[in-house]
Amino acid sequence: YIIGKQKQTFCCRLEHELVACGNILGATAAKFGVYFSKKYIFTKKYGISVDDAFKKVKDEIVKLINAGAIDDVSTIRDSLLCPTMRGKILFLYYPDKYLPIYDYKHLDFFINIIGLKISSKDILDKQHVLIDWKDRDSIMKNWSLLEFQNFLYFTFGKPQKTIWEERKD
Repeated sequence: YIIGKQKQTFCCRLEHELVACGNILGATAAKFGVYFSKKYIFTKKYGISVDDAFKKVKDEIVKLINAGAIDDVSTIRDSLLCPTMRGKILFLYYPDKYLPIYDYKHLDFFINIIGLKISSKDILDKQHVLIDWKDRDSIMKNWSLLEFQNFLYFTFGKPQKTIWEERKD
Protein backbone atom coordinates (compact mmCIF):
# COMPACT_ATOMS: atom_id res chain seq x y z
CA TYR A 1 0.00 0.00 0.00
CA ILE A 2 2.59 2.55 1.17
CA ILE A 3 3.98 5.02 -1.34
CA GLY A 4 7.65 5.91 -0.94
CA LYS A 5 8.85 2.51 0.25
CA GLN A 6 8.79 0.56 -3.02
CA LYS A 7 7.55 1.01 -6.57
CA GLN A 8 4.80 -1.60 -6.84
CA THR A 9 2.27 -0.39 -4.30
CA PHE A 10 -1.44 0.35 -4.32
CA CYS A 11 -0.81 4.09 -3.93
CA CYS A 12 1.87 4.18 -6.62
CA ARG A 13 -0.49 2.48 -9.04
CA LEU A 14 -3.30 4.91 -8.21
CA GLU A 15 -1.11 7.96 -8.62
CA HIS A 16 1.33 7.06 -11.40
CA GLU A 17 0.34 3.96 -13.33
CA LEU A 18 -3.35 4.77 -13.73
CA VAL A 19 -3.07 8.45 -14.70
CA ALA A 20 -5.21 7.79 -17.79
CA CYS A 21 -8.07 6.93 -15.42
CA GLY A 22 -8.02 10.38 -13.85
CA ASN A 23 -5.06 12.32 -12.57
CA ILE A 24 -4.45 12.60 -8.81
CA LEU A 25 -0.88 13.88 -9.08
CA GLY A 26 -0.01 17.19 -7.48
CA ALA A 27 -1.14 16.85 -3.89
CA THR A 28 1.22 15.57 -1.22
CA ALA A 29 1.54 11.91 -0.24
CA ALA A 30 -0.57 12.76 2.84
CA LYS A 31 -3.61 12.13 0.61
CA PHE A 32 -2.95 8.41 1.12
CA GLY A 33 -3.17 8.61 4.92
CA VAL A 34 0.04 6.64 5.47
CA TYR A 35 3.26 7.02 3.52
CA PHE A 36 7.03 6.65 3.82
CA SER A 37 9.60 9.45 3.67
CA LYS A 38 12.72 8.39 5.60
CA LYS A 39 10.23 7.07 8.16
CA TYR A 40 6.58 6.09 8.21
CA ILE A 41 4.27 9.08 8.41
CA PHE A 42 0.52 9.06 8.91
CA THR A 43 -2.30 11.57 8.83
CA LYS A 44 -3.56 12.13 12.38
CA LYS A 45 -7.24 11.85 11.42
CA TYR A 46 -6.68 8.11 10.98
CA GLY A 47 -5.27 7.31 14.41
CA ILE A 48 -2.50 7.71 16.93
CA SER A 49 0.01 5.31 15.40
CA VAL A 50 1.09 4.11 11.97
CA ASP A 51 -0.55 0.73 12.56
CA ASP A 52 -3.84 2.34 13.68
CA ALA A 53 -3.78 4.72 10.73
CA PHE A 54 -3.06 1.96 8.21
CA LYS A 55 -5.91 -0.18 9.57
CA LYS A 56 -8.29 2.80 9.47
CA VAL A 57 -7.29 3.68 5.89
CA LYS A 58 -7.90 0.09 4.79
CA ASP A 59 -11.28 0.08 6.57
CA GLU A 60 -12.19 3.37 4.87
CA ILE A 61 -11.28 1.96 1.45
CA VAL A 62 -13.46 -1.12 1.99
CA LYS A 63 -16.33 1.03 3.30
CA LEU A 64 -16.02 3.32 0.26
CA ILE A 65 -16.03 0.45 -2.22
CA ASN A 66 -19.11 -1.06 -0.55
CA ALA A 67 -20.87 2.33 -0.50
CA GLY A 68 -20.06 2.89 -4.17
CA ALA A 69 -21.67 -0.41 -5.10
CA ILE A 70 -25.03 0.63 -3.63
CA ASP A 71 -24.80 4.38 -4.35
CA ASP A 72 -24.67 5.21 -0.64
CA VAL A 73 -23.86 8.87 -1.23
CA SER A 74 -23.96 9.73 2.46
CA THR A 75 -21.26 7.20 3.34
CA ILE A 76 -19.19 8.27 0.32
CA ARG A 77 -19.40 11.92 1.37
CA ASP A 78 -18.53 11.07 4.98
CA SER A 79 -15.46 9.06 4.02
CA LEU A 80 -12.24 10.13 5.71
CA LEU A 81 -10.33 9.46 2.49
CA CYS A 82 -9.03 12.45 0.58
CA PRO A 83 -11.56 13.48 -2.12
CA THR A 84 -9.12 12.79 -4.98
CA MET A 85 -8.29 9.33 -3.69
CA ARG A 86 -11.96 8.65 -2.97
CA GLY A 87 -12.90 9.64 -6.52
CA LYS A 88 -10.15 7.59 -8.12
CA ILE A 89 -11.07 4.44 -6.20
CA LEU A 90 -14.76 4.87 -7.01
CA PHE A 91 -14.02 5.27 -10.71
CA LEU A 92 -11.68 2.27 -10.81
CA TYR A 93 -14.25 0.02 -9.14
CA TYR A 94 -17.32 1.51 -10.83
CA PRO A 95 -16.25 3.09 -14.15
CA ASP A 96 -19.86 3.34 -15.34
CA LYS A 97 -21.01 5.32 -12.29
CA TYR A 98 -18.31 7.83 -11.37
CA LEU A 99 -16.58 10.37 -13.59
CA PRO A 100 -12.76 10.20 -13.58
CA ILE A 101 -12.37 13.92 -12.84
CA TYR A 102 -11.59 14.49 -9.18
CA ASP A 103 -10.60 18.15 -9.01
CA TYR A 104 -13.27 20.71 -8.06
CA LYS A 105 -11.61 23.35 -10.23
CA HIS A 106 -11.72 21.11 -13.31
CA LEU A 107 -15.33 20.10 -12.70
CA ASP A 108 -16.34 23.75 -12.24
CA PHE A 109 -14.45 24.67 -15.41
CA PHE A 110 -16.36 22.12 -17.50
CA ILE A 111 -19.72 22.92 -15.89
CA ASN A 112 -19.23 26.63 -16.55
CA ILE A 113 -17.91 26.33 -20.10
CA ILE A 114 -20.81 24.06 -21.07
CA GLY A 115 -23.27 26.41 -19.36
CA LEU A 116 -24.74 24.00 -16.85
CA LYS A 117 -26.27 25.19 -13.58
CA ILE A 118 -25.52 23.73 -10.18
CA SER A 119 -25.67 25.26 -6.73
CA SER A 120 -24.12 22.35 -4.86
CA LYS A 121 -20.44 22.45 -3.96
CA ASP A 122 -20.30 18.65 -3.63
CA ILE A 123 -17.98 16.83 -6.02
CA LEU A 124 -20.42 13.94 -6.57
CA ASP A 125 -23.19 16.39 -7.51
CA LYS A 126 -20.85 18.15 -9.94
CA GLN A 127 -19.89 14.84 -11.55
CA HIS A 128 -23.57 13.88 -11.75
CA VAL A 129 -24.50 17.11 -13.56
CA LEU A 130 -21.85 16.43 -16.20
CA ILE A 131 -22.86 12.77 -16.53
CA ASP A 132 -26.52 13.80 -16.97
CA TRP A 133 -25.51 16.26 -19.68
CA LYS A 134 -23.54 13.51 -21.46
CA ASP A 135 -26.42 11.05 -21.21
CA ARG A 136 -28.90 13.53 -22.76
CA ASP A 137 -26.83 13.70 -25.95
CA SER A 138 -27.70 11.13 -28.63
CA ILE A 139 -24.03 10.46 -29.45
CA MET A 140 -22.29 10.91 -26.09
CA LYS A 141 -24.78 8.75 -24.20
CA ASN A 142 -23.06 5.70 -25.73
CA TRP A 143 -19.60 6.75 -24.53
CA SER A 144 -17.92 5.40 -21.44
CA LEU A 145 -17.19 7.92 -18.71
CA LEU A 146 -13.50 7.64 -19.53
CA GLU A 147 -14.21 8.51 -23.16
CA PHE A 148 -16.35 11.42 -21.96
CA GLN A 149 -13.54 12.67 -19.70
CA ASN A 150 -11.12 12.51 -22.65
CA PHE A 151 -13.61 14.42 -24.80
CA LEU A 152 -13.95 17.19 -22.19
CA TYR A 153 -10.20 17.71 -21.89
CA PHE A 154 -9.60 17.45 -25.65
CA THR A 155 -12.44 19.83 -26.51
CA PHE A 156 -12.16 22.41 -23.72
CA GLY A 157 -8.66 21.95 -22.32
CA LYS A 158 -7.82 22.51 -18.67
CA PRO A 159 -8.65 25.48 -16.48
CA GLN A 160 -6.07 28.25 -16.43
CA LYS A 161 -3.72 28.24 -13.47
CA THR A 162 -3.84 31.17 -11.10
CA ILE A 163 -0.70 33.18 -10.36
CA TRP A 164 -0.41 31.34 -7.02
CA GLU A 165 -0.61 27.93 -8.68
CA GLU A 166 2.04 28.90 -11.23
CA ARG A 167 4.38 30.01 -8.43
CA LYS A 168 4.07 26.60 -6.76
CA ASP A 169 5.20 24.88 -9.98
